[in-house]
Amino acid sequence: MYLNEIKRNIRKFFQGEATEEGRWLIDQWYRSFNNKSSELTGYSKEEKEKLRRDLWTDIKASANVSQNRRRIQDHGHSPNMISWFARIAAGFIIVLLALLPVLYFQGVVWSEGQNVGMVEYHTISNPTGQSSQVTLSDGSTIWLSAASTLRYPDYFGDNRREVSLIGEAFFDVKSDPNRPFVVNSGQLRTRVLGTSFNIRVFENEKDIQVTVATGRVSVEQSAVSADRDSLEEESFNPIAILNPEQQLVFNKKTQTRTTQPVESTLYTSWKDGKLIFENHSFDEIARRLERWYGVDIHFAGSPLKEIRFKVTFENNSLEHALQMLQVIEDFEFEMKGDQVWIK
Repeated sequence: MYLNEIKRNIRKFFQGEATEEGRWLIDQWYRSFNNKSSELTGYSKEEKEKLRRDLWTDIKASANVSQNRRRIQDHGHSPNMISWFARIAAGFIIVLLALLPVLYFQGVVWSEGQNVGMVEYHTISNPTGQSSQVTLSDGSTIWLSAASTLRYPDYFGDNRREVSLIGEAFFDVKSDPNRPFVVNSGQLRTRVLGTSFNIRVFENEKDIQVTVATGRVSVEQSAVSADRDSLEEESFNPIAILNPEQQLVFNKKTQTRTTQPVESTLYTSWKDGKLIFENHSFDEIARRLERWYGVDIHFAGSPLKEIRFKVTFENNSLEHALQMLQVIEDFEFEMKGDQVWIK
């Protein structure tokens, strides 16, 4: 189902114009807790059931709806029911919008340009310490980095090719002038026809980076802001056109952006097993090593974090990588399992 169609059905639902699609979407929202593996890791089936019931109770309470209100009927909608819709709308919309990405990743919500109910989606989630490579139905190849997630369809529709990314990936996109290739990555959407580029969009990092190796890339920013009706038509504004050896750095908090010339291999060589650092702080390097090797790195003091290095690791073990850093600066390290202490 198209995302804009989903929004229209939700809006009609809360205006009392209940549709089959609207009721279906709300039912899927309720059922989606059974499949929210990432957010609900460790929860039992009974705990998930309690959580979603408690959440629904909180939504009704926040809208000042008492427990003895009549339930939503499958057919017809009286004035009392319409009033009930209006009063729960504010609380429900907040929760629903928060879960739209979950529904999208589960295949409940389809993006525009895809056939309804006919496309099977796949999700690849790499743990820390592991990367992978996938070839899509159009011949495009994607290298997915550690601690990253990619969602893509079995095949693409007639209008465009679309995937979603959390984390980091390098894309080598097959040219198709009639079907743009679109990557959804948080607040940004990257659109190309055929090119190679790298996107870095980790949740715990302040910036989103789009780096172009070959071809031309258009980057768009979501136009939906906090002071707008979140159920209105979703739109994106173009914010940058990138050529080879250019990079867009987008600050997620301040919504500011910078376009700068770069040496793209510094940001794309990871797919070949090579990590290149140019005047990076020890803290920045440590965060990258944590994902790359699947470890936690702890510093004995802040001054150590600020030491800067120019170094390249190529298929090194973690111990060897740290020993290389020791040659440049004086520090000690201790490794116990997946825990590393720098002192």
